[in-house]
Amino acid sequence: MERLESDEIDLLELFRQCWKDRVIILLAAALATIVAVAYALWTPSIYRAQIVIAPGALANFGSLAGQIQARSSQPVAVAIADGKQLAVDSFELLIAQLESKASKAEFDESHVEAPRNVTLEIKRGRAEGEPVTVSARAGHSGHAGRFLDAYLAFASARASAELNGFLTGMGLNYEAAPSMLYRVESPSYELGSPVHPKPLLIITLGFVLGTIAGAFIVMMRALLKRESGTPAFS
Repeated sequence: MERLESDEIDLLELFRQCWKDRVIILLAAALATIVAVAYALWTPSIYRAQIVIAPGALANFGSLAGQIQARSSQPVAVAIADGKQLAVDSFELLIAQLESKASKAEFDESHVEAPRNVTLEIKRGRAEGEPVTVSARAGHSGHAGRFLDAYLAFASARASAELNGFLTGMGLNYEAAPSMLYRVESPSYELGSPVHPKPLLIITLGFVLGTIAGAFIVMMRALLKRESGTPAFS
């Protein structure tokens, strides 16, 4: 019981010492806040745009599925299944183009007016044929959205050309337009404010961490005094 009371007294004295040395704590908090403000002001802003796309409508591939069905004399139900798979396969062809480094390099070379230094990110669904989120990050407002729209159009044109070349080689009289390969689940949009840095969050964290660091310094000074035989809380 006496030990417990002694610990409580020490804790109270510790808080008193923190209050006594509050200048140290305030200085540490101020210094950390200044560093946080400088970081928030000097760190380049990053803007983000995204679009969610999914496989094209089944109706887009009805004619193609019909040609395949006529060749094989399969039931109509099989042709419907083939049409669904064609939509998924064509969509996967588009995603492969979007992910291709060679495709990105060709886009940069052929679209000199497009924004530069844009980072592309593609988040697939858990299963084949599920919606895919395509995101772009850029250092200037408006650049991410412009790049995303232009690159999606470029990649879909390349994918449709590749698909049409394959169909021609098979002897099928069919031409897939770029817009047939996908449908837009969520339109392209760019956030009005940068996603990085977050000035208010950074400054708040700087102040909190500085305050904690200042309190730690005060407590360590008190403990060192006690170990050296000097009255700890004086």
